[in-house]
Amino acid sequence: MKFTSESGRLAGMKSTRRGVKDTLTEEVKSILRLAISNEVERIPEALEELRQSDCKAYIDAIIKLLPFVISKAVEENPDRPSATWPTEVVFQVVPE
Repeated sequence: MKFTSESGRLAGMKSTRRGVKDTLTEEVKSILRLAISNEVERIPEALEELRQSDCKAYIDAIIKLLPFVISKAVEENPDRPSATWPTEVVFQVVPE
C-alpha cells in the first residue's frame, strides 16, 4: 500500500483515538511512580555514595536533578513591564 496523507490519517485513526487514554501507558506510569516513591528516602544516601566514589558523576547527577528543584529562568524584556510589577501606583488619602 502506497503511503499518502490519506493512508497516514487512516492509520493514525486506527492506532489511537483522540481523548482515549492508553491503558498500557497508564499502567507503566503507575508502576514507575510506585518504584520511584519507594526510592525517595534513599536519594540523599545514594548521592553521598556517588559523591565519595565518583565526583564527576555526582556533579552530573546534581545538574540533572536541578530542573526539578529550581524553576526555569525566564528572560525579562526591559521594554515590557513585568507582570509582577504594577505599571501604576495609586495612593489614596484616608482622612483621620
